[in-house]
Amino acid sequence: KAHIEVSRKLREKSLAIPVEAVSRKKSCTVLFVTRENRIEERPIVLGLETPHKLQVLSGLQENDLVMIGGRTTIKPGQQVAPKLLDEQPSVE
Repeated sequence: KAHIEVSRKLREKSLAIPVEAVSRKKSCTVLFVTRENRIEERPIVLGLETPHKLQVLSGLQENDLVMIGGRTTIKPGQQVAPKLLDEQPSVE
C-alpha cells in the first residue's frame, strides 16, 4: 500500500501568467511587451504551477504584458502591435 503526502498552499495576490507565455530552454524567460510596444526577453523566477498557470515570483509586475504563442518569428527589439486577450476566470 502506497502512502503519499500532499501539501497545499494558498497564495493570495500572486502574479500568474499562462503556461504558454514561458520558455524553459536554458532558463525561464518570457517575451515582455515594453511601453514602446517592443519585445524584450526577460528572465523570471517561477513559484507554484498548475496545468494552465505559473506563479511569477520575480521578473514581472502586475499589468506587464507578456506574449503568448509562437516565438519563432519574433525577436527581442522587434516592434509589435499588442492585442489583449479576454481572459476568462479559470477554476484550478
